[in-house]
Amino acid sequence: MSLWSWFFPSPADRIRQAQVALAEGRPAEARLAVMDLEGDEAAAVQIAAENALALLNLDEAIAASALGNDARAVEHVELANSFHHGAHPERFAAARAQIRGNREEREAAARRDAARREASLLAVDPLGLGHDDSLSLGSNDPEVEALAARTALLIEAWPEAHRPAIDALGPPFLDAMLDLEDGEAGKAMATLATLDERSAPVAWGRALASAALDDRPAAIRHLRRMAELAGGHVAVGGRHSGVMLADLLAASGAPAEGLAVLRALPAGHPGALLEALLREATGDLAGAEATLGAAIRAEPQQSALYRVLARVRRTGGHDVAGLAALEKGLESTKASPDRGLLRDLAIGYLETGLEPDRGNEVTAMAQSMPIDDPAWDDLWLMALHARRTGHPEAANLRERALSTGGPAGQQRVERIWPTS
Repeated sequence: MSLWSWFFPSPADRIRQAQVALAEGRPAEARLAVMDLEGDEAAAVQIAAENALALLNLDEAIAASALGNDARAVEHVELANSFHHGAHPERFAAARAQIRGNREEREAAARRDAARREASLLAVDPLGLGHDDSLSLGSNDPEVEALAARTALLIEAWPEAHRPAIDALGPPFLDAMLDLEDGEAGKAMATLATLDERSAPVAWGRALASAALDDRPAAIRHLRRMAELAGGHVAVGGRHSGVMLADLLAASGAPAEGLAVLRALPAGHPGALLEALLREATGDLAGAEATLGAAIRAEPQQSALYRVLARVRRTGGHDVAGLAALEKGLESTKASPDRGLLRDLAIGYLETGLEPDRGNEVTAMAQSMPIDDPAWDDLWLMALHARRTGHPEAANLRERALSTGGPAGQQRVERIWPTS
C-alpha cells in the first residue's frame, strides 16, 4: 500500500486494507479499519474480523490455562463471547473442555515437573567432579534431557573462571535462572534473595530479575556490585554486564554516567552503537563518529550504524558527508536493503536539495517498499516529496507533520520548511 493510501485512505482503501489485514491474520487491525464505515461490504469484514478475534481469544484462553493463569483464561473466554457472531460453536466447546482438563491436571503436572527439574539440576556437573550416571543427560525422559541441556547452557555462558562459584551455589541458583528464562522474575528474585550476596553470579541474577521487574535502580546497583565481585564487567552469553549497566543508566537520565561505563570497557566491547548514541547525546559528535567508524569496519552490514553516522554528521553541519554515509550503507547492505536507511537517504536529499535526480530515485525506492506501520518520518518524507513535486496536499502534510512530530519534529519542519 502506498503512503498516500496510508495517510489519506478512502472508504474503499480502508475496506481493502481491512481485507488484507484479515487475510494476514491481523483481525484487530481489520476491525478498527471498518468500524465506522457503513455498507454491507464493511459490515461483512467487521463480522469476519470479530469472529476471528473470538477464535484468537479462545486460543489465548487455552494458552493461559496451560500456563496456570485461570483468571486470564476466563477473561479471554469472556472476550471471545463478546466478539463471536454464533460461528464455530465446536471451537468454544473444545476450548472449555481443554481449560477444564488443564485445571484438573495442573497439580499432578506441577509435582512431575518439580521432580524432573530436581533430577536435571543434579545431573549437571559443571566442574566434572562426577555424578550419578542414573541422572545423566542420557536419560530416556525428553523433558529431563531438555531441562538438563538448558541448565548446561546457563553454566557454559559464563567465563570458565566463574563456574566454580556457580557450582558452589548449587541447584537453587540454576533453578532461579531457569525461572528467569521462563519469565518468572518475581519467583527468581525470591530464590536469589536467599543466596550468598558476595557471589558475582547471584548479583547478575538479581540484576536481570530487577530489570525484568522494571526496577532500574536495583538493577543498576546489582550490576555495579557484580563488577566489584567479578573484578570488572563480564560477558555472560549474549549479554554484557557493562553494556547493560550503561543502557540502564542512560534510560534513567544519566547518559554521561552510562558513557563513562562504556569508555572504561576494553576495546571491542559489544556496545559500540550504544556508545555512539551516548556520545551523540552528550554532544561529543567527533567521538561518536570515531566509534561508529570502528564499528562499521568490524560489522559493515549493520544498517543502523550508517544511519546514526549520517545523523551525527548532519547534526554537525556536514550534510554531504551524512548522505555519503547513507549511500555507503546502501551499497554495503544491498543484498537486503533496509527501508529505514532508504527513507533517511531520501529525506536527506529532499531536505538539502542536493542531487535532485538521485533524490527522486531514492524516494521512489523507499516509497515502493512494503510498509506495515507508517512512522512520523514516513509522513515527513511524503510531505517533502509533495513540496518537491508541487502536489496540492503539500501544505496539509506540512501541517500534519507539525502537529504530530513532537518538539523535535516541529523544530525540524520549521527549520527545513519555513512558512515564508
